Amino acid sequence: MTGSIVKVGDNKYRIFISNGFRLDGRRDRRSKTITTDLKRRDLKKFLELEKIKFAEEISRKDPRLEKLSKGTFEAYSIWWLEYKKVSDKTKDGYKYLLNSRILPYIKDKRLDRISTGDMLELMKIIETTPSKKTNKPLSTRTIKHYHTLLKNMFNDAKTLKLISNNPMDNVPVQSPNTQLQDNYYDLDDIDQLLKVLPNAPIKYQLAILLTLTTGLRLGELSALQWKHIDTINCTVKIEQVNSYANNKCKIIRKTKTDSSRRQISFPRSLVDLIENHREDELLKKELMGDKWFYGKDNKDEDDFVFTTENGKVVFVETISDWFRR
Repeated sequence: MTGSIVKVGDNKYRIFISNGFRLDGRRDRRSKTITTDLKRRDLKKFLELEKIKFAEEISRKDPRLEKLSKGTFEAYSIWWLEYKKVSDKTKDGYKYLLNSRILPYIKDKRLDRISTGDMLELMKIIETTPSKKTNKPLSTRTIKHYHTLLKNMFNDAKTLKLISNNPMDNVPVQSPNTQLQDNYYDLDDIDQLLKVLPNAPIKYQLAILLTLTTGLRLGELSALQWKHIDTINCTVKIEQVNSYANNKCKIIRKTKTDSSRRQISFPRSLVDLIENHREDELLKKELMGDKWFYGKDNKDEDDFVFTTENGKVVFVETISDWFRR
């Protein structure tokens, strides 16, 4: 790494270091100004040492990350959302939190200059500003979500050496009450449900009974394809989940972990219901004709168990929305 030193004023010197070339082909030349009142031999020795230290500092830093460090929090948040490997649904949640109560207050602050005091002030705003929907302060659980997001973002910045300390480390937050509430169904509730369920459409009968007997999550249930159901051995394979972004784009993806990919048995009493629903789907497909959605390359590879009127996979919340009625 080559460099030079130029006097730029009284007791002021600028160190220039050539750091090769950038990705766009332009020369990457860095500079640093230092002030000293040393003279002659001591000055020359001091400046040479400073040049070596500056060159070593540059060699340890990625220029793109250094730009983020000295950029705004908003610029970092945009990069962080791309860098963070999370589901689209989780990313949408992060974007909502950022846009609602974080970016309006700190978007223009330089990342490496955000202090604990700034974060204490921001959390106070988050805690006391009423919700636009309810005109009441946010719940303890929602406030905790904001705190966790900020702490994770700054932790990543610290890991990447964009900042030296996490300004959220000493910012307190009240933990939500995690005591279990009676928001689940007991045996009497399930018994009542089973009594009225035969009056429901076959599709929803099957969805509810599969959920009750196998413990499938909504994302797993709505992502089932006919190839996953084995009516001979009475098993269902869980290989993928149905997710979404911005409540409008359905995304079928593999389960997050190997342990989530599994095979579950279901009661043989469900076989007739499964076959009846399958017949309904085949009839629906026949009646729709060319309007039926056949997936990529006009094949039945998107042959889902639970579909809309034209054969597309249902939204994750479709079944639960029907159940709430």
